[in-house]
Amino acid sequence: MSSPGTEGAGRAPGDPMTPVRSRAPTVLVAHERGTIGRIVTRVLGHEGFAATFVPDGKAALGELSRIGWDGFGWSPVTWGILAIVTSSIIGLITRFRLDDPILGGAMVWGYLAIVVQQQQRPLVALFAGLAAALVLLSLFVRDRQAPHSTHSECAEV
Repeated sequence: MSSPGTEGAGRAPGDPMTPVRSRAPTVLVAHERGTIGRIVTRVLGHEGFAATFVPDGKAALGELSRIGWDGFGWSPVTWGILAIVTSSIIGLITRFRLDDPILGGAMVWGYLAIVVQQQQRPLVALFAGLAAALVLLSLFVRDRQAPHSTHSECAEV
């Protein structure tokens, strides 16, 4: 009898014609195990993936190196710039949709932290500085589409 997940029921497990069960693709999850981890594992398992939990970004990078992933041959600087550009686009869209200056302030703070931490990579620091300046300028622009209250919500109570 074949093992679950293989085709060809009735074949002996040692039979060379029995398909070998392929290893599920692994998803790196930067989160500690726990209740959330069990939920993530269940959802990923349902979709045919396995989960590998890592505590932070450095551990994720180590795990990717361990399995031989080379980042498509791109340099860390290219990945850093790509991450900054992508996060600033998504962040600005979200900031304007929610009309939330606090989100913009958190983004500026994060990009300035990247500028400080990436002094050895001037191009990454430059892009992070430009992203911080762009988000900072966006704090002075209000989205005319977002609903704005003309009176205090506290006055209704």
